[in-house]
Amino acid sequence: MENKTEQFLSKGAVREMTALSDATVKRLEIAGDFPARRLVAGRRVAWLASEVTEWMCKRRRENPSVKRPGSPAAPE
Repeated sequence: MENKTEQFLSKGAVREMTALSDATVKRLEIAGDFPARRLVAGRRVAWLASEVTEWMCKRRRENPSVKRPGSPAAPE
């Protein structure tokens, strides 16, 4: 069995990693569209880094690029 150490991400780390506000993370979490937070100790919560990373990869696969209004089309 592989011994893999899982890393916890704080709310600030999740915010920095995803560029999402706390309110957006909570809204997505409630909707079941973002990994669930874990109670680490007392009132301290954190997210598993592997789950947040997988969520980001899934979002990237589903939305590979965003075309901004007025920007030229991406070359094919």
